[in-house]
Amino acid sequence: MLPKQYKKLKIETRLMIIGLIVAAVACVAAVMVVPEFRRLLKLEEYDLTTPNANLRLTVMSQTYEPFKQTPTINMNNLLDIYPLFVGATWTYNYSQFIEPANTINLPNNPEFGQFTITVVVIDSGFSDRVKIVGMKVSGENYFNICFNEGRDLFAGDLQTWYVLDSKSMYVTCTREQVYMIAKERMANPDNVVISDTVFPMLVTPLEVGKLWPAFADIPPRDDTFYQWYVESKVDISLPAGKFKDCFRILLNTLGDSLVRWICPGIGMVAEEYHHRGAINDYRYELQNYSIIVP
Repeated sequence: MLPKQYKKLKIETRLMIIGLIVAAVACVAAVMVVPEFRRLLKLEEYDLTTPNANLRLTVMSQTYEPFKQTPTINMNNLLDIYPLFVGATWTYNYSQFIEPANTINLPNNPEFGQFTITVVVIDSGFSDRVKIVGMKVSGENYFNICFNEGRDLFAGDLQTWYVLDSKSMYVTCTREQVYMIAKERMANPDNVVISDTVFPMLVTPLEVGKLWPAFADIPPRDDTFYQWYVESKVDISLPAGKFKDCFRILLNTLGDSLVRWICPGIGMVAEEYHHRGAINDYRYELQNYSIIVP
């Protein structure tokens, strides 16, 4: 080979190597900067826990958690579905606003708060079949179901009680009503309606399509209005995490609607109330929780 040809080949080889290096650097830069490349390589995905999840992309981190899988639970037994053990806690973020009477104006006067429910005592002295659970509720700016004056938000502590067996679950605010419900459940285990004012919060088997009464003065209907209705099983993303196969339970009337999300093995993870008129709407959702299993 002539000296001039050898020199020319050497220069071309160097140029080719430089070109390959430049191309490699450009590819790396594209992956780091261009979202489409990052999503193609599964380095970036939507953050589903933010209100504007469909508008913003965030880099995946080690704190990301997939949908939480609940263990195998007997859907015919509420004692398995709702993990009520001493020391268990659920903390919820609360929001409330006034829904205007027309659809033109946006909701106004928003208020925000937080509350925690803690299992403090369990009494099963009546029967092995009936469980009485004392719950302490504490927080700031939340809706007090027991001693609410109007629609004003509550701050401080209060006591509520859950009564449940394998078939039904009730929520009450007084000891007198607790023991009345417990005695009635032992005397009439097949009748989940205790009285004209006491109806169950949950009834097994918990499954899509399940219906149970919510009002004493309204006879059974052919539709799902004015009674609790398990509408569907859904996956839900909340500040506390992402949960699979939760039950979306509805109570619809002609004037308002109440939606609850129950995740077996976790309990209540969210509730939302909406009134078709000028009245306060609210929503609360699970911020964090600690399930204590003996």
